[in-house]
Amino acid sequence: MRKIVCIVLLMLVAFSTVTSAVPSTNPSDDVFTAPEPSATDKVKSVPSTIVLNPSEKTVDIGDVFTVVLYVTVVGEVDTVAVDRITWDTNVLNCTGIVQGDLFPTTLIWLQGKATEDGLKDSVMADNTPISNTSGTYSTLSFKVKGSGDTTITVHGFGVARAGLPLNTSISGGCHVIVNSSSNYQPNETNTNKETPLSLYFALIATIVVLLAVSIFVRKRQKRKEKKEKETEDSSDEDIFN
Repeated sequence: MRKIVCIVLLMLVAFSTVTSAVPSTNPSDDVFTAPEPSATDKVKSVPSTIVLNPSEKTVDIGDVFTVVLYVTVVGEVDTVAVDRITWDTNVLNCTGIVQGDLFPTTLIWLQGKATEDGLKDSVMADNTPISNTSGTYSTLSFKVKGSGDTTITVHGFGVARAGLPLNTSISGGCHVIVNSSSNYQPNETNTNKETPLSLYFALIATIVVLLAVSIFVRKRQKRKEKKEKETEDSSDEDIFN
C-alpha cells in the first residue's frame, strides 16, 4: 500500500513538473504590463517652453519696438536661464531690457551681458519655486539702425528645481523684416564741421567785456587807494598844525 502511495505521489510530482515546463498556449499570459508612470515622471516628460512674441515684425529704419520672452513652466521650478540671444547687430540695437513677472518675487535677476551678436548669461531665480504657470521672462527693446532682415533667436534655454535640470524646448524666434523703401537716415555727428563765425564773434565779445570790466575794477581800486592816501595826508597835516 505504501508502495502504491509513493508511486502515485511521484507520478503527481512528475506530472506537475512537466506541466509547468510546457509553454502556455494563452497569448495573454506572455504580455508584459508596464507599470503606470508616476506624476513626477509625467512632468519630466513634458517640457517647459520659451517663445518670443511677436514671431514676426516688419519695421522701418529708425523704428523702436519690443520683443517679449514668454515662458511656460511645467512642474516646480526655482531657476530659469537663457544661455544666449542673438540677432544681427548691424540691423538692430538693443536699447533696454526689463525684468518680467514670471516669479512673484525674484531673488536673483541677471539681465545678461552684451556680446558682438546679442546677449548671454541671463538668469532669473528665487528660493520659492513656481509651479505649472506662465509669465514674462523679460522684455527687450530694439531700435532699427540698418537695412536687411534678421531673426532674434534664443540659444540654450533651461529650467531647474533645486539644481536638477528639467526638460525644456524653444518655440521659434522673432523674424524682423526691415522695409527696403525706408528713407530714414540716422543722425550722424560730423566732427569735421567748421566752427561758425558767430561763435568766434561771441568769444571776442566776451573777451572784450571781460577786459573792460577788469580795467574798470582796477581804475576804481586805484581811485580808492588815492583817496585813502589823501585822507591820511590831510590827517597828518592837522596833527602837526
